[in-house]
Amino acid sequence: MTEPLLIVEDLVGGYVPEVDILKGVNLTLRQGEVVGIIGPNGAGKSTLVKAIFGLLAVRSGKVLLRGDDVTGLLAHQLVGRGMGYVPQRANVFPSLSVEDNLRMGLYLNIAGWSERYAAVTAMFPLIESRRHQKAGLLSGGERQMVAFGRAMMTDPTVLLLDEPSAGLSPIVQHTVFDKVKEIAGAGVSVVMASRRVATQSKTPVASSSAIRHPRECAIPARSPRTCGHTSTRYPARRDSAGASPS
Repeated sequence: MTEPLLIVEDLVGGYVPEVDILKGVNLTLRQGEVVGIIGPNGAGKSTLVKAIFGLLAVRSGKVLLRGDDVTGLLAHQLVGRGMGYVPQRANVFPSLSVEDNLRMGLYLNIAGWSERYAAVTAMFPLIESRRHQKAGLLSGGERQMVAFGRAMMTDPTVLLLDEPSAGLSPIVQHTVFDKVKEIAGAGVSVVMASRRVATQSKTPVASSSAIRHPRECAIPARSPRTCGHTSTRYPARRDSAGASPS
């Protein structure tokens, strides 16, 4: 088994003093994995992703990236270490063109523009066809592709996705999850927060999942009445039709 690429250990954090949303969360991501953080609204999925990416103060616990303690580093510092992030909302600059949105993703290494633009547009052909259009005029699914592309401009090894299918039609959701699998196939390890990863794709997306419950306990996939740990990983399984269970 490969060494973990990203480790979250006993993470505690929240938005206001003395109110913890995350209460000792653990998560492990290995090379080539897509780990899904699954739970209903209010379970703390987005909070966990933000804490990993340095957008939320961590009160205790650790975030390790390739064995290095990156707890408390700012978002741009984590980008420089190979971590990317696509937020759930406001994930494009609507007044900028699609091309300028991608340039914003490469502000730490603008000299690598030509190489990264070619690589990203090969993965997201729509970006090239909308290159000069303002991002705010795109459909929801198109904006999501631009947001993915901007995050991929830095050539990350770890990509954090916060509810990438939120607000999209079922058909577009399938397209988004297909792109997530394509990103993982290109060698990028993914942590993805979603309410229902398994049911939104025709084939399994996540290689394992951490389930979050709104009462700060995990619900193990095969023991729905058991609580006690804040996250539980389990391999994605297929039913007889080849789809992941809901």
